[in-house]
Amino acid sequence: WISRFLHRMDIDAATYLLGFLKKDADSQIASSANKAGELMITRSENTTLFRSSFEYVDTSTIDGLEKIQAMLQLELDYVSGRLSMPSDWAAALLFDQSFSIRQLLSLCILEKEKTLQGSGLALGTTDSACATESSTDEVLCGICYDSLTEGNFLALDCGHQFCRECWITYLGSIEGEKKYTYLHSTCPQHDCFSRVRLQHLLALSPTLTQKWQEMYLKAFLEMDVSCRSCPNMDCAWVAVLKDHDR
Repeated sequence: WISRFLHRMDIDAATYLLGFLKKDADSQIASSANKAGELMITRSENTTLFRSSFEYVDTSTIDGLEKIQAMLQLELDYVSGRLSMPSDWAAALLFDQSFSIRQLLSLCILEKEKTLQGSGLALGTTDSACATESSTDEVLCGICYDSLTEGNFLALDCGHQFCRECWITYLGSIEGEKKYTYLHSTCPQHDCFSRVRLQHLLALSPTLTQKWQEMYLKAFLEMDVSCRSCPNMDCAWVAVLKDHDR
């Protein structure tokens, strides 16, 4: 069973596990691991092309982090161009499809409007709707009901208006609800599913923007099929599959 189990794993993971099994206190397991290791050597020699298709990146370094960020930006630019939409729309859609470009493009070809609605995006809106709203008329915050001064509130594509302080408090409160909730947060208005996008955060706070970008990059490394982070929580190395069709 040890040999069969290791054979189903990729070479690097199997070799790593073998290193522990060979030292197992149970002599039968250690012996079986040694025999499996001999078979692994032959298998490894036949998979040099597979092994060479990986690149290992240390994200704790500036160069490594920039390399991963560049990979992500290439995906966003590609989707944005193919679907003729703003980059932050592409970011929301890619996240919702676990960074599978092929799956996203297929969905948009078959049922674009339904796909956009499912991600809290609406056809017919533009980037101008993302900026902090300005008006000479008095308006009230939809949460605290304070009067809003010009330039001190934000409305998403849905048009629901909330003051900057309530927005920051709201986004801070949902951050720890569920994993990555912050990345698919929606309008605070009851039963409104309009998506909070990066462009909105840029209009609110540099801190919120940086937090979103860091979390988005983390989600990319976790979900994209071409990336695999080291299982050691304290390790920043990432294995990246080259020339992979997403």
